[in-house]
Amino acid sequence: MSPASAAASGPEEQGPTLKLIVEKGPLSGQSFCFGPGSRVQIGRVVRGNSISIKDAGISSKHVLIQFGPNLDSDTAPNCCQWTITDLASSNGTILNDTQLEPSEPSVLSDGDVVKIGELTSIIVKFDVTGCKGEDNIGKTRRNPRRGAAGRGQRMVELMAIDEDSELGLGFKDKLGDMAGNGKDVLEPSSVVFSGSNSVDQSEADLCIS
Repeated sequence: MSPASAAASGPEEQGPTLKLIVEKGPLSGQSFCFGPGSRVQIGRVVRGNSISIKDAGISSKHVLIQFGPNLDSDTAPNCCQWTITDLASSNGTILNDTQLEPSEPSVLSDGDVVKIGELTSIIVKFDVTGCKGEDNIGKTRRNPRRGAAGRGQRMVELMAIDEDSELGLGFKDKLGDMAGNGKDVLEPSSVVFSGSNSVDQSEADLCIS
């Protein structure tokens, strides 16, 4: 199981579903959903992280969000909650305009805003209905436009090749390839094309022979 596929460790861990909405940054517009018991690590690289964000100011392993026992066990010993911890990142983590202390977990609340790196801003939402209808449940969704653009570019290139073939472009290059393979080829000036009304001297010699 990959780190992105965080699962609850037991039936006793019940609570709201975590939804992270990327408001600003490279993943702007995307959202991610995680159930209670999840361990969500965010960083710049793919390996080892639940969410990878290509923001130059984000460390390879930047911040950890997880569901666990209440930090204030004296008042609510049997409760669990979502917390966020900065993993001693280079540029730190800001929660609602307050910079977090490295390795010190802080409780998350619905509507909190987490800022990391140079550009990235993430809104925290809690949902008691779960991850139903969500596309990104512990994984990053591919951009369909990028794939469509690539297919469109390849189609244009193929059309250009077909057009060049019809116009006879690239004919000398093809002859050069044949010659390089040890095949006997005729120079284009020595070839008689059907329907031609005139031929040069080399063409006449070719016809006679």
